[in-house]
Amino acid sequence: MRRIFSTKEETPGVIAGLLAILLLHFVLLLPTYPENVVPRAFFFLPVELPILILLFAVPLGRLALLGRWLLALALTVFTVIKIANIATFLGFNRPFNPIVDPALVVIAVETLGKTSAELMVGAVAGAVILIFIVAALFFGVARAIPARRNAMLVIGGLLLAAALGARFTPYSAYAVHEATTFTKDQVVNLERTLAAAEQFKRDVTTDPFRAISGERLLTRLKGHDVLLIFVEAYGRTAFDAEGPLAQLRESEAALRSAGYNMRSAWLVSPTFGGASWLAHGTFVTGLWIEDHQRYNTLFVSDHQTLIHDFSRAGWRTAAVMPLFTRPWPEGAFFGFDSIYTANNLGYAGPPFGYITMPDQYVLSAFHTREMTAPDRKPVMVEMALNSSHLPWTPRPHFLPWEDVGDGKIFATARDGEDVDMDWLAPAKMRAQYELAIAYAIKTVFSYAETQVKAPALVIVVGDHQPVSLVSGTSASHQVPIHILARDPALLESFTGWTDGLIPAAQSPSWKMDAMRGHILKSFSEP
Repeated sequence: MRRIFSTKEETPGVIAGLLAILLLHFVLLLPTYPENVVPRAFFFLPVELPILILLFAVPLGRLALLGRWLLALALTVFTVIKIANIATFLGFNRPFNPIVDPALVVIAVETLGKTSAELMVGAVAGAVILIFIVAALFFGVARAIPARRNAMLVIGGLLLAAALGARFTPYSAYAVHEATTFTKDQVVNLERTLAAAEQFKRDVTTDPFRAISGERLLTRLKGHDVLLIFVEAYGRTAFDAEGPLAQLRESEAALRSAGYNMRSAWLVSPTFGGASWLAHGTFVTGLWIEDHQRYNTLFVSDHQTLIHDFSRAGWRTAAVMPLFTRPWPEGAFFGFDSIYTANNLGYAGPPFGYITMPDQYVLSAFHTREMTAPDRKPVMVEMALNSSHLPWTPRPHFLPWEDVGDGKIFATARDGEDVDMDWLAPAKMRAQYELAIAYAIKTVFSYAETQVKAPALVIVVGDHQPVSLVSGTSASHQVPIHILARDPALLESFTGWTDGLIPAAQSPSWKMDAMRGHILKSFSEP
């Protein structure tokens, strides 16, 4: 009888086969949730392992080679999606979506502070190399296991018997089928994504407020400026740190002294850790825009937004997007009368890494251009403040408003390292985040306190939580929202909201897409 394990000359083939089995074991048990990637996760027997060994080893006639290559390809896709899940959870606290997320690779690289074409190419090349390496490993598996077919058949049979036998013993928990569950979940999520995309195409054609005439729209806000200000990465996580909380208390006291009334609550953002434009679009459209596919669908529709609503009601509308250094074709869809970007805000100071200019300069430049003109119409502005954007270093000093000028002063009025984010030091990241958020809070509320003199409704809202390495993978999608006005009657519709700038635990938590409808219903004629 031929021996299963043969001479020394065949030993390398056996070792290659065993290494192939170890690779399969590792990949099948690799968790997709970062905090679960611990040694204990690999001390189980995946029931799919013996099945794969047998599929690779069993002779299948003429179809054997094609079957093994297809199996290797499927395992490559399986592994790449698992790795992508870990990366997506680390940044955005959600699983990877193979349909909508690949389009965000370039944006993700920019978010890390890299904007050059060379680094964009490098990021794509890195992803291609990773896929190539994974594919090479599994095509190696497809060669190594059949090379010692008899031995692999025996090992596969023994492992299969162990897995099935475990189901009838107290050790059944050690025979797991996580890979099958993961694969099934991917199919279900694919179906849900496609169905949600079709539903959104129907939703975007429906606008219950479109038929309201401009004369009836927003009549209770006539004569008031409306400032919708998004603060980057201002999430509920910020309220776990004393620095931002202390700044909120200080700003609240100053605003009360300046005659302001305040209400605060929580909103649920459609995004986490990045993709701020999804939150902006959700707020102003009243549609739940949780991925780039929906965002693109919006722009081939004629759906109205809060910007259109204010424009129809007689306001001058403006967008202030200081991070934009390239054309913004979406701006035409929203219908702004003026759009201010990094290219036309007149900033003469140095950039702050990825951040083109400090928040204080952005507010000062907007104020000069839109809020000081004589005999002007009321202004409705959507603004994105970005000094609290990752990597949160360096940070600008907060200056007397009259000293801001053209921004040259920020060449020296700055703190922190002018370096990229240290992803291996989450405690340091969090400390820098807290300092950056405290600066953003101080700046935006100081502007309302000292610079806004005309009647105004000021809405300050976070776009999303910071990345998971700072906020944690168990954090919610909640962000704070603050409504400010010197006229207390303007805040009457925000019932149940907390008085002041620090929303209580029992404060309402609304989905962000509810805000357009609430504003229109609260401030328009019935």
